[in-house]
Amino acid sequence: MQHPRWSWGPETKFCFRSLVVVLLFAAPIACGDESNANKGGKGGAAGGAAGHGGGGGRGGAGGRGGTSGTAGTGGATAGGGRGGGSAGTGGAGAAGTSGTGGMSGGGGTTAGTAGGGRGGGGASGGTMGGVGGKGGSSGTGGNASGGAGAGGKGGGATGGNAGTGTGGSANGGAGAGGASGGTGGSASGTGGSASGTGGSASGAGGNASGTGGGNAGTGAGGGGTGGSASGGAGTGGAAGSTSGNAGTGGSAGDTGGTGGGSGGNAGTGGADTGGTGGAVDCTLPPFDAGMPGPMPDNVTFLPNVSVSTLAGGGTPGTMDGAFGIGQFSNPVSIVIEAAGTLAVSDFDNNRLRRVVAADGTLSTLTVQSNFTRPFGLAVFGSVLYAQTDNNPSGQRNPTSGTIWRIDNTSGVATAVGANLGRPRSFAALSDGRLVLADFANVRVRVFDPANGSIFDLAGLPGCPGSVNGTGSTARFVDPRAIIVLPGDRIIVADRLAHILREVSLAGVVTTFAGDGVAGTIDGPRAGARFDWPLALAADASGAVYVSDANAHRIRRIAANGAVTTVAGDGTGGFMDGSGNTAEFYGQEGIAVSADGATIYVADGTLGEAGSAFPYHRIRKITIGP
Repeated sequence: MQHPRWSWGPETKFCFRSLVVVLLFAAPIACGDESNANKGGKGGAAGGAAGHGGGGGRGGAGGRGGTSGTAGTGGATAGGGRGGGSAGTGGAGAAGTSGTGGMSGGGGTTAGTAGGGRGGGGASGGTMGGVGGKGGSSGTGGNASGGAGAGGKGGGATGGNAGTGTGGSANGGAGAGGASGGTGGSASGTGGSASGTGGSASGAGGNASGTGGGNAGTGAGGGGTGGSASGGAGTGGAAGSTSGNAGTGGSAGDTGGTGGGSGGNAGTGGADTGGTGGAVDCTLPPFDAGMPGPMPDNVTFLPNVSVSTLAGGGTPGTMDGAFGIGQFSNPVSIVIEAAGTLAVSDFDNNRLRRVVAADGTLSTLTVQSNFTRPFGLAVFGSVLYAQTDNNPSGQRNPTSGTIWRIDNTSGVATAVGANLGRPRSFAALSDGRLVLADFANVRVRVFDPANGSIFDLAGLPGCPGSVNGTGSTARFVDPRAIIVLPGDRIIVADRLAHILREVSLAGVVTTFAGDGVAGTIDGPRAGARFDWPLALAADASGAVYVSDANAHRIRRIAANGAVTTVAGDGTGGFMDGSGNTAEFYGQEGIAVSADGATIYVADGTLGEAGSAFPYHRIRKITIGP
């Protein structure tokens, strides 16, 4: 199994270095009798002179299965009296087309009010709400209000159109939204128009609240508010999206006439995800200094160093056993447990392994179906944590990284946080929280395994760069490793920037070591050079140990800031021996004893696969007096 992180030859490495330079220094249906379905009730007679108009008859009820009845007509106008009665309500159709709204009442002569009939509601399976009745012609100063079309029940009906007012002040009724049960209620009613002299128009768009199947978006946008009488009312916003993931909010209403209408309200998003946001601004600040120039390597080896193999060999496998028998398949990370044993992430085998530090005896600690692609490891007191690229559902993407608590006896892994980004390294703070180097999202995060809370400490997702700063103003190119020094000082290995960064708990980022140019230069840490710093460890004194992967060396930064090379002749391969002649290949994980005298290296394939890469070992570096 291969973990495709890099497998590049010299040309590709050149390109990456070029990239780094740029980053560093640029920027349902009913049936039945139809016989009575089409007959509406007759409207009431008109009111006497100067009396009140007769009330409109109510529309006949729709027969089952046919189209619904037409609404009764409103009473005629009574001269000089109050306006005719409101039109009858359309009959409700069952499984057919909904009733049509009653016609308008006649206009009165003196401030009469003639209300348009309300459209009949479509029954189950009906396709559309009735059309709202037309507003009666008003008398002098009379108000005419179009009735609102009632939304069809079930089946995802569409709200009826609002009635149109004629004469004085006219208020268009709102189209009613489709009821639940179908595909998300689509349309909102159209705002009523206004053409009466001096009358204001405020026909508001219907707020259709279509609840769809699946995880439908809910709520159409509210209609725009009309302008003055001469301007048409704004059209309502579109409904929320149908099934699937979150719908986008409703569109804004159209602008009205003079004093134009305001935009519609956005619909609420569906389940899982919210609406889309704007683009991230990744603009970097200008640089005052130029790029440091090239310099030859300058290596100072630490004396009295020897390198040996503790466990594993050149052949991959899952065998447990003593030294010479036990096998790994691409070990990538290692940590010293509270009992002194070593926990190892056996990446290609999807297992955690345990090694006895004294003699290299190898056993399997964790293997379970939902625990795959283990990488980072950390210890807090007696608690062992592990990180996997895949989440418990087996998904792998830029945010699927998961932290697990490992039972020290049974090895059972329990997820304490899933989808935290994609850290490949993490470490414990003094209060038990964990700091994560989220390389895929170029940020440093703080996660609390006790309650699952998480926040970004420094860096900005989607915006790589090599910039010191505070919080999101700071930038990382490729934060691959992280450790915590005494006092909760956080050190991050920014691999492709070739530097180590220090991050405070306030999110302030500064340069800890390296000048940003790839190379191997020992000496004071500010001027030292590193080539792909990929793994970190620290001893009790505060000395930092660096696995410099592209240089195939192990380096040390003493507490006083002096950088030296511990082991590795610069050649990628395998060879035990003295520090200056030893060879390493993958070296993606390191751990160090509290006294700094022993370093353990997870020396795997660096993501390569096949017999040409026989690197499946735990190496041991001993530093003599």
